[in-house]
Amino acid sequence: MIRFEVCPHDTEFKEGLEKWHKTAGYISSILKDDVVFEGVKDYKEDLENIDEENSDLVYTYVEKAYELYKN
Repeated sequence: MIRFEVCPHDTEFKEGLEKWHKTAGYISSILKDDVVFEGVKDYKEDLENIDEENSDLVYTYVEKAYELYKN
């Protein structure tokens, strides 16, 4: 199973969520593995919980990308 996380800026509206669910399905079909999509709802909480990050694939914003890189 692959955990796929997407940034709040692109999941706050229904259209964004639908797009990412389809993307997760597409990735799953290519990799032949289950992909679990998780939309992140809040930037502040997301950065506060970065030490607990356990997603395998992340589409994120610059600040979080930098923090993930540092860790």
